[in-house]
Amino acid sequence: MARSTKPRPAPELRAAPAAAAAPAPRAKPGSGRVGEAYDKILQIIRDTGMFEGARLPSELEMATLFGISRPVIRQALSRLEQAGVVDIRWGAGTYVRRSAGAEPACALFSEVRSLEDVRYTFEIRRGIESEIAYLAAERADDRDRELILRAHEELTAALSSLSSSQELDVAFHFTIATACHNPFYEKLMLATRTPILRCAAISKMLLAESDLPRRSKTIMAEHQRIVDAIMARDAAAARDATRTHIDNAFLRVSQGTN
Repeated sequence: MARSTKPRPAPELRAAPAAAAAPAPRAKPGSGRVGEAYDKILQIIRDTGMFEGARLPSELEMATLFGISRPVIRQALSRLEQAGVVDIRWGAGTYVRRSAGAEPACALFSEVRSLEDVRYTFEIRRGIESEIAYLAAERADDRDRELILRAHEELTAALSSLSSSQELDVAFHFTIATACHNPFYEKLMLATRTPILRCAAISKMLLAESDLPRRSKTIMAEHQRIVDAIMARDAAAARDATRTHIDNAFLRVSQGTN
């Protein structure tokens, strides 16, 4: 008996199971100004060996130092916080959450507890910053000079109005350090930021409030001489003006203790 030639039914077609959704990639700093700020902040943490719990420069300082607006700095910090690198404490600053793996160079200068420590800090500044100013006068390009002038203008405005100027003062000197185009000097300046601010706080406590207007005018004149020398590319004058400014700053503090 012949077999049936009736065709078999076609197999039922079923939709292939949907592929599992790929996990969303981690947020990257992106390109443009935010990405640039992100990279620069990371570089500060790594190059100075900031340890866990160390405080970063303020938004204002970094904006002045990098020539980037504060909103962009704020966005970069937010992304660094998302990445687990920093901890933003509103009203208290931004702190390193995770060590970047380098030796904590900034820890070398982290303790300023006495007037003797203040003197040591000014001696370090005298040696470092006078040579930085010398090199900045020789090497600053047009962008550097623009940033120095901008930082000086903002600092002068704060001093003229008798407003708090400590962070702007530090940012001004950092901008000069960037203009010297020696990354080791830049790292040293970043590493000494904490004791410099501590010395400024001690100075504020010791010096008479009534003398602030006269003192501010003196400081503005000293800064102007530094800027004028750098703009004129007079390296020797820039070094001398910076050395005089730092010597006078220490004298102002020491006289306030008498």
